Amino acid sequence: MGAAGGLRAGLLAGWIGLLAGCGPDYAESQVEVGRQNCRLMDICGDLEVIGYTLDECIAAAEAQDYDEDKTCPDYVPRQMQECLDAWEAAVTLEQCEADLSDACRVCG
Repeated sequence: MGAAGGLRAGLLAGWIGLLAGCGPDYAESQVEVGRQNCRLMDICGDLEVIGYTLDECIAAAEAQDYDEDKTCPDYVPRQMQECLDAWEAAVTLEQCEADLSDACRVCG
């Protein structure tokens, strides 16, 4: 499955989770935010500046420890879905100057 297929599958899983009432998983959602950030930096030419390839950046994002209990005990799943949607739009529209800080406040 390509990157776009993986993204669609991840977003579909998030929507299914929302419909089931539990929302997207914190850790996997944070990994997806990292992947999207890497994609946007690649589109915008920023990865070259910091000396990363897209694959290296994604691997680093996937290797992070996203422990909800330590970093976000008051996690708001609905807000995470809005954050993921905002990242997808920024990547799709190549919005290099996008400020997603408001959309991505996922800790109550």
